[in-house]
Amino acid sequence: MIAFSWVENEMVARRVMRSVTKYIEEKLGLIVNMKKSKVTKPNNSDLKFLGFGFFGDYQNRLYKAKPHGKLVDNFKYKLKQLTEKTGVLIRGLEDAGSDYWIDEWELKAKSNYTKFEVELKSDNGDEIEYKYDYKTGELLKKD
Repeated sequence: MIAFSWVENEMVARRVMRSVTKYIEEKLGLIVNMKKSKVTKPNNSDLKFLGFGFFGDYQNRLYKAKPHGKLVDNFKYKLKQLTEKTGVLIRGLEDAGSDYWIDEWELKAKSNYTKFEVELKSDNGDEIEYKYDYKTGELLKKD
């Protein structure tokens, strides 16, 4: 269960946390992991909630969510590994021509194989989809 609360100050936040914890444990019979539960300011760089951090939009006087830095770094690393390993993104773009760009890509893992799908689009609305075997880089299908 996830409880998330924005309050005015730390004292109020601690009181709300105690009340919510008591309700969850006593009324719902669930266990609250106190190692993962904390009171902090939303712009704290260590705060991560479902993969997101927060930043203050002080002009509009509110906080906004953004992907947490570690999540973004991990994504960039995995994408770099993926493209370096098989080069499927680049091969698809080279095959399609300079009019096309990457619209979507997806990595699908099954128990016996992993497939990498790339969808390319052009300025005039044409689409090409490539399906590759992730391990070998072999082109499985082109639509």
